[in-house]
Amino acid sequence: MKNLIFIYTLIHINCFGFSQNLVPNPSFEEINSCPSNFHDFTKFLYWSNPTNASPSIFNNCNQGNAGVPVNIAGYQNTHSGFGYAGIVIFSDQSQNAREYIQVELLSPLVANQKYKVRLYVNLADSSKYAINRFGIYFSQNSFYLPTYNVINYIPQVSFDTLIINKIDWTLLEATYQAMGGEKYITIGNFNYDSECDTILLGGPWGTFYYIDDVYVGLDTTVDVNNEIQCKEEEITLYPNPAKERVFIKTEKSKPIEMFVYNMQGCLIHQQRFLKRTNIDIKNWPAGVYYIKLISEKGIFVKKFAKEE
Repeated sequence: MKNLIFIYTLIHINCFGFSQNLVPNPSFEEINSCPSNFHDFTKFLYWSNPTNASPSIFNNCNQGNAGVPVNIAGYQNTHSGFGYAGIVIFSDQSQNAREYIQVELLSPLVANQKYKVRLYVNLADSSKYAINRFGIYFSQNSFYLPTYNVINYIPQVSFDTLIINKIDWTLLEATYQAMGGEKYITIGNFNYDSECDTILLGGPWGTFYYIDDVYVGLDTTVDVNNEIQCKEEEITLYPNPAKERVFIKTEKSKPIEMFVYNMQGCLIHQQRFLKRTNIDIKNWPAGVYYIKLISEKGIFVKKFAKEE
């Protein structure tokens, strides 16, 4: 049993699988035309502004205040690609002033399933303060609120660490267990000024962060200590051990997401299937493999051996 626990720990920490990103235009590359200034946020495809405030657009096609890497807020290369967004999340000139950005996911989240949430942020050179409040709010519907101030919603994902780096991008990452049906995410600071911690760094105004590479996708990492073991009548895997093919069969009525990992925890195969499928393993090295299956009933893990 001690050996098995050790193996499970390795699988959880050594390799990370990446599923489909449900965020369209995640790195802010897609625009309908080159922005003429940094207020042309509507030129981003798929992203929208949920309030009266004015989030910013930056792209290297612009040679002025909406440019990359030089723009009205400072100097910053993209984390990837050619563009990024920007929002004010704290102001020393206007109490509780906020900007937000919103996007519709490619498909709704599934109840009880875990999702990885990631984004990269960078504190703009112009920022006078760094603060410790960044949040992502998941909702079933889009919304628009006629305000320039804090949105009075509670984000399901919060990052409470002071983000002070003005040179490099900072990764914000969390896991979110879905309630089911969430279709939109809104990014910004959902806390009032009195709830924020600040650090004075120097700069002409407020707190402005660039945002790039937003990701929401199924959490495909394996942690069998905390995941449900399959009952034989729920999902059948055979033969085990196997030499050339492994067959998986289920009576469940909805599609199942399947992820296969080797002993090092690396994701080596991924697919979706309904009722039954099989995996060609004849060219795989001999050893033990783990299959993670995600259905409407939960997350299940099964183990099989590949023979020489």
